[in-house]
Amino acid sequence: MPSYTEIQKEMKAFLDLHLCKGLVEKAEIEDYWAEFWPTYTSGLGKVMSRNRFEIVLSFLHFANNTVYGPLKELSLDEMTIAFKGKSTLKQYNPKKPDKYGYKVFVLSEASSGYVLQWSMYTGQNADADLGATHLIVHQLMAQYTGKGHEVYMDSYYTSPAIANKLANDDTGLCGTVNCKRRGMPRCLRQTELPLSK
Repeated sequence: MPSYTEIQKEMKAFLDLHLCKGLVEKAEIEDYWAEFWPTYTSGLGKVMSRNRFEIVLSFLHFANNTVYGPLKELSLDEMTIAFKGKSTLKQYNPKKPDKYGYKVFVLSEASSGYVLQWSMYTGQNADADLGATHLIVHQLMAQYTGKGHEVYMDSYYTSPAIANKLANDDTGLCGTVNCKRRGMPRCLRQTELPLSK
């Protein structure tokens, strides 16, 4: 087991190497330890081996993941990760800024847009009992139910079944609705409402 002083020295050496890397830009980390021209950089291997540098880099983590907690209002929607190459998962959505790409369902903090959970659409069959959208909401909200959050979503996700499930889990829901969706009360249908355009 290394002593505290040895750990301090190694971390100082690691940070020094990081600063040196900023002075000479190279494509890959391995290039800084290469022993042939034109990528040769003298001295780095004497401070720390490449393998040790990569091990320290892989375990170094400055963020405390347990501290962050989202605000009360959450947002659930889909987005497209732009991709124009060949892939069986690629989707076309004319309503999105990036029309071609991977469709992703995203749960984020409403005020900051910070992504909390996401799930890529893979074309898998939905659970016959729940339905596709119910399953998506259930998966993305699993860690955030029972904590007093409110989730905002569009009519693609909103249904009475989802609203009841979230309400039972002490989670609020606000969303637009599609009056023709299965389970919606008949009184919400356009023919029943005395509204004009």
